[in-house]
This record gives sequence, C-alpha cells and structure tokens, in this order.
Amino acid sequence: MVNRAVKQLQEVLEAERKAICSADFDSLADLAQSKAQIFAAFAHSDPDLDQIAKVNRQFAENQTLLAAAIAGVKTARDRIALLQKVRDELGVYDQNGQMANAATPHPGLEKKA
Repeated sequence: MVNRAVKQLQEVLEAERKAICSADFDSLADLAQSKAQIFAAFAHSDPDLDQIAKVNRQFAENQTLLAAAIAGVKTARDRIALLQKVRDELGVYDQNGQMANAATPHPGLEKKA
C-alpha cells in the first residue's frame, strides 16, 4: 500500500523530472520547497523498502538529468566564450613564428555588398 507521503513525493519528483527535461529551470525552486516539505513527512510515514527503492531511483534519475543539464549549459557557455574570442581577436604568427593576437576593430556600421 502506497501511503500519501510516498505518493506526493513521487508526484513531485515526476514534476521535477519533467521540468528538467523541458528546461523549465525556474520551476525547480518551487519544486525543491515542496519536495523538502513532503520529504519530511515521508521520513515519518514508515515507508517499506520497495517504496524507498522507487523514490531513490527517481532521485537518482533526476540527479543524473540535472547533472547533464548543467554540463550542457557549461558546454554552451564555453562555446559562446570561444566564439566571442574568435570574433574579437585574430590569431596570427609574428616574425618569430610565435602565436600572437591581433585585435580586430568592430566598426559601428558594416557595409554589406
């Protein structure tokens, strides 16, 4: 028999999974508060081992998804920074054969052909 606290926790974890998968990161803060409150009730609800295992799997899945989302955001930020560097600097070799950066001017207006 699934008690109410277990069912509520599973529902919040499922909502959290959906939010992560749809990149709705703004709703995660509200879900975290709900999860903390329900988890306190869950701890006092005397769940059986099967219920604990199911909730643990949901926690682990959400943690994996969140780690992947964080890694994706980090990769995107790194890529944007690299593209900005390429846009702002021109890598050239100096007379000694060493790599040097030549600043590229950014005119206010660009003339298009």
